[in-house]
Order: sequence, then structure tokens, then C-alpha cells
Amino acid sequence: MQHYQVKLIIQARQSQEKTRKNIAFPDFSFFLDNFIQLHTVIKGFLLNLYKGNIMITRNEFLDMDDAALLQHCEYESYRAMGPGGQHRNKVETAVRLRLKGFPQISATATERRSQYENKVSAIKRLRIQIAVEMREKKLCLWEDSWEITEKSSKYPLFLATILDALCLYEYEIAKTASYFELSTGRFVRFLSSDPRLWEITNQERKKRQMRILRKN
Repeated sequence: MQHYQVKLIIQARQSQEKTRKNIAFPDFSFFLDNFIQLHTVIKGFLLNLYKGNIMITRNEFLDMDDAALLQHCEYESYRAMGPGGQHRNKVETAVRLRLKGFPQISATATERRSQYENKVSAIKRLRIQIAVEMREKKLCLWEDSWEITEKSSKYPLFLATILDALCLYEYEIAKTASYFELSTGRFVRFLSSDPRLWEITNQERKKRQMRILRKN
């Protein structure tokens, strides 16, 4: 009887061991990868919050004067080829700006002999990049003149306003034109008059498998 009980115990243990080996433990690599991604996002958010940029809206950036906007930028001067040929690289006159917390938003200027002049040019280009890259969900009607060129200080905000509406209406021209109380034809002519807007609009329409706009 005792021998039989021992045999049963051995069989039970063998069965448990076999069951344990056959258990498919979950693959935690997926959860680990997602945890790492979540950690990266949270870290980036906290970093932006620390830098003070996460609470600033796109329009607030664009409304800042140059000195205030520079406070929110990483500033780098470096040597680069430009006017003057081989003599151009003797001093670090080229300028690169990056908006803190937004690594995709940057601007450079290398064409002037003066670092100050390049800094001014880089700031103007950075404003345009802010207008192109940052979207506001709340639309605003543009109540000023539509005859605005890139040289105007109003151009970045103007560009951003148009792109906000285009983005909201999924680059459907008729709907966007209607929002601005313009005819479709006039809105297309306006877009075609601005090379940057024209290129962005057609790029986004192509991504959505929409018909590419043609100039009249």
C-alpha cells in the first residue's frame, strides 16, 4: 500500500512538471516596448513642461517679438560656406535655431557675413516653420487683407490661419473656401499665388489620394 502511494505521488509530480512545461507564459516584450514608448512620451512632455513651451500656443509664439521668441529657442552659431568663398569660414556667422521642446521646428541662415543678420533671417524662417508645423484646432477668420507677402510681419500668422482651415477640412478646397467666404476659384488662385501654400496643399492632397490642383 505504501509503495502504491509513493508511486501515485511520483506520477502526480511528473504530471505537474509536464503541465508546467506546457504552459505558454505570455510574451511581455510587447508590453515592455509600449512601456518604453510611453516613458519616452511622458519624459518629453515633462521636459517641454519644464522648459515652459508646452503651455504656449502657436499663436502666442507668433505674437512674440524676436527677443522673447529667442528665449524659447536653442541658439547655435557655426561656420558654413556662403558669400566670400574660402574666406567665409573664418568666423562662425551661420545661425541655427531650434524651438525648445519641438525638435521638428528649426531654421538656419548662412547667407550673410554678419551673425546678427543671419540671426534675424533665422528668426523669420523659424516663425514660418512654426506656422507650418503647429496647428490650432480652433479656427479664426482672417479679417485683414489677403494681399500679404512673405516679407510682411503678418505672413506667419496668415499662413498658419489658412493651414489650420485646410487641415480641419482635410484639404477639401470648396469647404475651406466656403469657410473664408470665398469662391472656390478665387481660393485656388490665392493658393497658387503662394508657392509654399501651393506646395503644402498639393502634398497633403496627394497623401489623401485627392486630385492634385492645377494652376489656371
